[in-house]
Amino acid sequence: MCEPAHSILQYPDTFDDGSGMATKPFAPSALQKFFDWGKKIGSFFHFSKMGEGHSEAQKIIIGQTWHEVPNPLRYEANWWDRKFHIDDYRTVPPDSHDCAKHYADLVSIGSLHALRQFLEASMKKTDRASEYFARFHNNFLNGKGRAELEKRFKSQVKHFFNINQIGLLLGFTRKRNLLVPEWADDEKLWVSS
Repeated sequence: MCEPAHSILQYPDTFDDGSGMATKPFAPSALQKFFDWGKKIGSFFHFSKMGEGHSEAQKIIIGQTWHEVPNPLRYEANWWDRKFHIDDYRTVPPDSHDCAKHYADLVSIGSLHALRQFLEASMKKTDRASEYFARFHNNFLNGKGRAELEKRFKSQVKHFFNINQIGLLLGFTRKRNLLVPEWADDEKLWVSS
């Protein structure tokens, strides 16, 4: 199971149709909406479906076209510790890793703004929001942050408030002193005061 990581599908912009002849462009007009939805970086198209893993995102792409679709490379970005890795057994083409990492930076791990958008969209669409919440609590927040989150959560439950878990978590992304070093110590992520 890929969630709650950011699951990325990467397709080449050309592919071999099995004939051994020259490669075909991967951009038939039937897939145009996926090119609008995804992001081309280098010679690769990148897609992710917020709140879904690799398989679910791939089913959406395959289900929308009668054209042959190449087998994508699969990458994952662990947003909680900003680690990025391939989740595939195949050898990657040149520049594939760098292009997928650039996409992950744009969508989930390269800035706090991207992270907030990723978490909000994913947690609204997934049926596994508790896994995002657990990762956030256990791996994104430092000890002080975990204690503060638990305190706020208990306070809201005690007073019978309708808890907006997503809003509660997103508020913590602005508290540098409550985050793990992977997020708190990267000066590029913070505006100097």
